[in-house]
Amino acid sequence: MSVLSETDERSLLVILHIHRTAGLTLRKALRNVHGPAFQALKWPSAAPLSGLAASIGPDVRIVQGHINYGLADHLDRPASYATLLRDPVARTLSHFRLINHMREQAGRSPVPLDRFIGMPGSGNLQTELIAGTLEREQLGDAATYDRALAHLKAFLVIGIFPDLPAYSAALGAGALKPRNSWGEPPVVSSAQMRSLRARTELDQALYDWAVRRAADARPVPGERPGAALQTGR
Repeated sequence: MSVLSETDERSLLVILHIHRTAGLTLRKALRNVHGPAFQALKWPSAAPLSGLAASIGPDVRIVQGHINYGLADHLDRPASYATLLRDPVARTLSHFRLINHMREQAGRSPVPLDRFIGMPGSGNLQTELIAGTLEREQLGDAATYDRALAHLKAFLVIGIFPDLPAYSAALGAGALKPRNSWGEPPVVSSAQMRSLRARTELDQALYDWAVRRAADARPVPGERPGAALQTGR
């Protein structure tokens, strides 16, 4: 049973798809399960969300995309949020591997890790997306984190990457597992690891909060799978 069965039939579930969190795998499963009630969203991070809201059909119940928090403010019906968080260093390195896989497919030279660490997508992307500030506002670290955490605490479904099967099941997509790893893991020096951790401090704090929350909300014996994820509020 998915969370959709427990919400108002007019309500919309907005999945904030954080890069490199099995989003494509989830998207395919959601489309197969929900059919026309599912819509994938593509929207520039800096573009007004009001235009995106207008593109969502009245029969759509669940949407997913790399979008900033805030879509619900532009809808004329109830809406809830869901997202899946990942260890920020692992997420960044996965993103690095994907970028270089795509460059290899296009016949381009790879981006060195040192350069990638300073590029957009290698910082506190999870926190900024959930705060609604990615490519929009510059609030400062403390304000960005506080806003992201306040938003996250009100999400209907919050998952962490190691618990992907339970997260996807809660969305009605079955117990999924992550797929593509795109090449060999990069060799990361201790200096590069320090840079990665420094660049993702806010994401690490937000992920640690989600991990603690997941540990506190583990299902008791006999409780249906995924129930612990459905207590974001």
